[in-house]
Amino acid sequence: LEANTHSAAHSCKASSCRALGLAVMDSKHVLARRDIRGEKSNLKSEGYLMGLAVVGGVTAVQTESLWLTLAIFGGGLGAWFALSLPDTLAAFKKSASEGAAAKLAAINERAQLNAQANDKQPLPSTRPLIPDAELTLNLIKARRSIFPKDFTGAKVARADVEQLLEATNWAPTHHLTQPWRFVVLEGKSKSKFEEITIDCVGKYSPADKAADAVERLRGKATKAWPLVSHYVVICMASVPASKDGKPNPEWEDLASVGCAVQNLALQACSMGIAGYWSSWQAVARNAPEMKEFLKLDAGSTCYGVFSLGYSDRADSYRGSRKPIMDKVAWMS
Repeated sequence: LEANTHSAAHSCKASSCRALGLAVMDSKHVLARRDIRGEKSNLKSEGYLMGLAVVGGVTAVQTESLWLTLAIFGGGLGAWFALSLPDTLAAFKKSASEGAAAKLAAINERAQLNAQANDKQPLPSTRPLIPDAELTLNLIKARRSIFPKDFTGAKVARADVEQLLEATNWAPTHHLTQPWRFVVLEGKSKSKFEEITIDCVGKYSPADKAADAVERLRGKATKAWPLVSHYVVICMASVPASKDGKPNPEWEDLASVGCAVQNLALQACSMGIAGYWSSWQAVARNAPEMKEFLKLDAGSTCYGVFSLGYSDRADSYRGSRKPIMDKVAWMS
């Protein structure tokens, strides 16, 4: 019995000594981990924990109790974990933040390298954000010409109309002639424009067609036209080129006006505004009475009207195109 008791005590003491060694090693590991994180170690608190582990181990050896050793060791480990957890979480957050910043810097660097390869210079840092290629193409494909008869009659805010007009102002233009001109009509001026249109159609149309044309327009005046919020009358001015004082070829300025209207249509689509570019009535849009009403000079020409409004039927308009490669000759 004495031999068995002595053997058990010796085994317990050996286990306690091993636990003491583990406690000391764990305390050293704590210090090493804090050094790896690159943070300033709290020597006072960690020295306290190391001392606690040593004292607990010595006490356990003296009492020859393995459970007491484990209890003191676990208590010290729990105290270390509670004290170190905030620092550990802060280190993880810092690491994640630095990783995100590094990723963003890499993206910007790659964009500048691409710009240098394509344009021989990096993109200006003041360049506004632009949608990616897929979003841009989706917008272009989503644009639709919505007939005014499918408008709801809701009014477009003036600020939104001004934003549409700002989009037109960034169309390509040879020699920066910027030949596009617009007259925005709403309220009474819109109604007056419609009246002049009907009068001019009756006055200048061929005699055998005038009556039917007027009747058709009066039908629009009671059904479709009231649903339109604004008319944007599309005009082109004859502007001398900036370099030599001579005007551009007419087709170049006309192409610029067309690009400006496309900008308007795309911007409207992005804002959920319905739009329709009508050539309007040929005999009315450049009639003397119309030019006087719109205050157009002799060198300006009207190329139609862009109707603005809102529609709850835009999704029913389906677009389709033949494959682009049917219209392309690729040469090398």
